[in-house]
Amino acid sequence: MNAQDGSPVSVRVMFLEDIDTVVNTAANQATKDQACHPYCCSDPATATPECFVSSNWGGGWIGKPIMTLLGSLGANVIAMSPANFSDNVYNYVPRGTNAYTTCVWAVFIGEVDLCVGSFWETAPRRNMVLFTSPIDVNIFSLLTTATLQVPFSASDLLSIGRPFEWDVWVLVGVMFAFSALCMWIVSHEPNDDFDEVETFPQPRGLVKGFWVSAMGYLAGNQFVSNVWSKRMIVFGFSFFIYISFARADLTLANFTESGQVWGPASRV
Repeated sequence: MNAQDGSPVSVRVMFLEDIDTVVNTAANQATKDQACHPYCCSDPATATPECFVSSNWGGGWIGKPIMTLLGSLGANVIAMSPANFSDNVYNYVPRGTNAYTTCVWAVFIGEVDLCVGSFWETAPRRNMVLFTSPIDVNIFSLLTTATLQVPFSASDLLSIGRPFEWDVWVLVGVMFAFSALCMWIVSHEPNDDFDEVETFPQPRGLVKGFWVSAMGYLAGNQFVSNVWSKRMIVFGFSFFIYISFARADLTLANFTESGQVWGPASRV
């Protein structure tokens, strides 16, 4: 990547620092005790000399491949940060506009050659500048080849019940029925949830109560009540939902981080 005279082409690259995406390790180390950390390079008042050394910007899953690419092309990288935005660019965007939009405008008016960051590629931005193809950050497979030679049986279909033991699922069912009963008992006046033919003591109301209770657990948006007694029931049942789903989320997080699955929960 050379000019006509054979000298390396200088490329003005603005790095938009962010945790894990575009990282300047040297600048972060120099400013680790400052309140602006880890975004000190973005402000002219806090930017340090390390912010403007191109070789320091090799961190992050975006910064690293970009610097590797520019290095392989032999480009002379002139490192910039949002601290380098000129007064001229603010003739096009108001001060205080996010750095990503401002950087697009800086490229558009010719003050920057390349912006490096985790961008939203919106239509207005695309009409102004060119974007690289999206970087494939991670691959998540719903189906994959089995690594263990274990015969499959119909009982394996029941594994969908994890992360709870089956007695916990029985408890969930009991909570459905209990909350449905409570909703029905306090429904003496017609409302958005219970019509007149479904209020206590009509047996049909118990069926409706179970439906509302189950949908509250599965959809989270079926409880609409203007009666305080029902609101307290909803509050208690919602707390149970929170605890049970929190357990499921923790199990999933543990699996994605360590590759290990906790044993099924025997209690909530």
